[in-house]
Amino acid sequence: MKIVVAFNAFKGSLSPVQAGYHFIKGWNSRRKSDEVIHFPIADGGDGTLEVWKYHFGGQIEYVDAHDPLMRPIKVPVLVDDNWAMFAMADVSGLALINDEQRDARKTTTYGMGEVIASLVKRGIKDITISVGGSATVDGGIGLLLPLGFPIHTDGYKLKPEGQLLLHVKDIDIPRNLGLNITVLSDVDNPLVGDMGAAVVYGPQKGLSEEDIPVFGEALNKWGRLVEEKAGVSILGKPMYGAAGGVSVALHLLGSVKTVSGIEFLLAKANFSEKIKGAHVLFTGEGKIDRQTFMGKAPYGVAQAFKKITDGKVIGIGGRVEHEEIDWGVFDSAFTLVCGPVSVRYAMNHADRLMRDIAFSLAGMF
Repeated sequence: MKIVVAFNAFKGSLSPVQAGYHFIKGWNSRRKSDEVIHFPIADGGDGTLEVWKYHFGGQIEYVDAHDPLMRPIKVPVLVDDNWAMFAMADVSGLALINDEQRDARKTTTYGMGEVIASLVKRGIKDITISVGGSATVDGGIGLLLPLGFPIHTDGYKLKPEGQLLLHVKDIDIPRNLGLNITVLSDVDNPLVGDMGAAVVYGPQKGLSEEDIPVFGEALNKWGRLVEEKAGVSILGKPMYGAAGGVSVALHLLGSVKTVSGIEFLLAKANFSEKIKGAHVLFTGEGKIDRQTFMGKAPYGVAQAFKKITDGKVIGIGGRVEHEEIDWGVFDSAFTLVCGPVSVRYAMNHADRLMRDIAFSLAGMF
């Protein structure tokens, strides 16, 4: 029998690699002769760099930068020769600030520019950026500041904060950095409109009802300006609404390709070849709910598995909302816990719980 083990992070307890390791350990304690393919996955949040390092190698280094509120921070960057990757969540992410600090008028992508500047200084031109989990809606204007782009405003003082976007009139491109940037996204929203960055994601990042149309119009003007300066098409295109429109500013740095994070990972790591002949896929994350089926990694890997094989897909989560599952793709789903325990207990013992459920599931085949 051949199985595929492909977990996303169980936030706060198990990284994608750890989750798979403990599942495989539990499975092998009962079925030692099976062929097991370990294929950890990620969509921009916890464990993203670890997953890419697992599949492609490289070294994780740390760059000095600033978080969304301009506090000093060490940002992990995966480096391999002339290529580098970092996750926006690690430098300009929601997880770096508390709920009371969520205010997209103040949060900035300045730190992303610092990371890019550090890589450029080293001669690295090929950069991959995973843009899930951002705290910003500044269209990436903040990241241009540490890179030395002259920004012209309506008189507003240049400061690294989100509302700088509202005052931009023009921008100069001092030099061609010639970067090749791949943006990994897990949403396909356009930059503006009813499904745009400000309307859909602004509220969770602290924008008020009054702020949303103001930022929406500012993003529209910014998109048109960059279209003119860079000679690209942005407005109306999918994925530019991801991460507060950060991909817009990246076009001023060189060539930009925006792709589905999970689809790109599966293709680059030869998922289709590795799973040939597989009978079962085990996938999941900390919480399997509606968001899982809106482009997140477990859903993406499950869809790919179903297209290539006639095998079964089994989901495993710390919490599972069965009413939200796409049963056309998932065949069954289980929670890690089988009895009444506290959330703290489950998170602190997730490694053992993962081994236990793998052992139990192995007995069904």
